[in-house]
Amino acid sequence: MKLIQSFRYAFAGLWYCIRRERNFRIHLCAAALVLLTGYFAGFDGRDFATLLVTISLVLFAEIANTAIERTVDLFSPEYNLVAKYAKDLAAGAVLVCALLSIGTACALFLSGDSWGTLWNSFGQLPWLAPVYAVLLLLCVLFIVFGGKRDGDW
Repeated sequence: MKLIQSFRYAFAGLWYCIRRERNFRIHLCAAALVLLTGYFAGFDGRDFATLLVTISLVLFAEIANTAIERTVDLFSPEYNLVAKYAKDLAAGAVLVCALLSIGTACALFLSGDSWGTLWNSFGQLPWLAPVYAVLLLLCVLFIVFGGKRDGDW
């Protein structure tokens, strides 16, 4: 039962980030789009593993940033320069991870024939471009309107 409860707590934390943290929703959408694009670019298992590790690092950093920010807010509700530095450092860690993930994605997508395979996929599957357009729209809606509303927990 303790194991099940620990999973409940973990999922509650993820749900909190999804509902309350716009940047977390941005990272989730970017991850989904990059993984889908990697599939149509013909990525192999190693490329996907690299993407998954990179995505996990960014999501972890965003969750840790949120935890640090909430803890700092709890212990320092009024403005405090040291609290500001703690929050800025946590946000900086997310930025470093996000920038490195962009570099990793660029290295993967620019190596080999990934772009050629991707463009061939778009040429052979005429429904793919509209699907991407709909997914982008859904991502924008999720990012903008997927967060906490008045009356939510």
